[in-house]
Amino acid sequence: MPPHYDSYDEGNDFKAGFEDESEAGFEDQFNAEFEDDTYNLPQRPPAWDAAPRSRRAPPSTQRAAPPASRSDKLRQEGNDVYLSLGEGLPSIIYKQRLLKAIDLYKQAVACARGDEELSSAHRNCGQAMLRLAQRDATLADRLDHYCTALHHFSTALGVGLACKHRDWCQAIEETLESCQASVFASLPLADPSVQRRWLERIAVAASERLPAFRAEKWMQLADYVYKCGICVLDSAPHECLKEMCEAHRPAEEALRWAREAHWTPAAVFVTELQHDIYVHQCICESVKARESADEILLRSLTESETLDMEAVWLAIDLYHQAAILTRCKPAGVLEILETLKRLQAEVARQEELEKSRERAPILEALRDELEAVTRAAVIGAHKLVEHIYTVHPPKIPKHKRPDMSPDNMKKGLLAAITPYHPDKQRAGEHSAEWCVLAEEICKALNVKYGMFTCACE
Repeated sequence: MPPHYDSYDEGNDFKAGFEDESEAGFEDQFNAEFEDDTYNLPQRPPAWDAAPRSRRAPPSTQRAAPPASRSDKLRQEGNDVYLSLGEGLPSIIYKQRLLKAIDLYKQAVACARGDEELSSAHRNCGQAMLRLAQRDATLADRLDHYCTALHHFSTALGVGLACKHRDWCQAIEETLESCQASVFASLPLADPSVQRRWLERIAVAASERLPAFRAEKWMQLADYVYKCGICVLDSAPHECLKEMCEAHRPAEEALRWAREAHWTPAAVFVTELQHDIYVHQCICESVKARESADEILLRSLTESETLDMEAVWLAIDLYHQAAILTRCKPAGVLEILETLKRLQAEVARQEELEKSRERAPILEALRDELEAVTRAAVIGAHKLVEHIYTVHPPKIPKHKRPDMSPDNMKKGLLAAITPYHPDKQRAGEHSAEWCVLAEEICKALNVKYGMFTCACE
């Protein structure tokens, strides 16, 4: 995120970390004569409200201060509790008081009227949450408090840009960066999944009131996930594909908030990152398609006695898809493939409907024969083979009834399927009734063969 302001030395004053109207607090310590035209800030508050007390007019000429609102009173109560914290307090009492101050600040946020009160209440709540995070022992609680503090600080800065003076906003931004650094310093470096989870928590915690800061956090998450995928590209392409798919959402969020903030360099960076994500996603998809094709082709050549041409053509399609993924422009290749799949599915559906319409009257005419096949199949595989080879013998005489002894049952079923397979039936040589009957017989035999295969596995 491009910095809004120059560097600023906030100092180590304990009271300077929160809003306190009753003290000479941080809000009254800025220099009203500071002039700098390099910052594109909203209009500054009137000089009277922004000037330090030492430069104001005598009390007799001052305007009466407006009555304190409920949010101001709650914030002041929280400040009193916060100021009572001391290093000598027992840990339990210290934490109880700090939690009480946080609760008062949250109430002040809830009933704030206007940006001035809202930004001050969020800042105080963030400061108290930051102190709570520094005192917590467990890593999960500490990180959770840091993220909550980051949300309050970023909201305070986003709201305060419209109503607070320059030094106030500058101090908030420095505290925001410090809070973020504390989160990263607490993360275990050896566990990428933990870092990713908390990077996402930070991105979600970043206030929508500060779009540039929110864009930066989503951009960091997208870049981190992308680099995690690159690290496993050679060793585990399937894991890399998963990482690239997960990088899409943070990249889209980063681009959306960068445009919201009119942050052109970030938008350009994220656009290039999205291109790289698409490229590596296509590479992984190509590897996946090639591996699937290898597996299908190997299975069709080694596990079947006859060549399964459907499997061969499927493998060829996958090889073709792998080649397309490595050659086409990555931004559109996935959409092209999805469209092609939809068209192929629609064509297959239409062909199946047409085939069903043609088969319907034939199936009705063959009802008695098919019911007899079903009854034989219920008795057992041996009875099914005996029935079909007796009542509906193969058209090719060389195919004899296979041996269906218990030790040879699986091989016998595989041999029985061959003469009834649809690819073996030629429409010009056999009647349509026989082709439909053979296909139904093949289905019944395949069911039995599948049961034996599952039992063997």
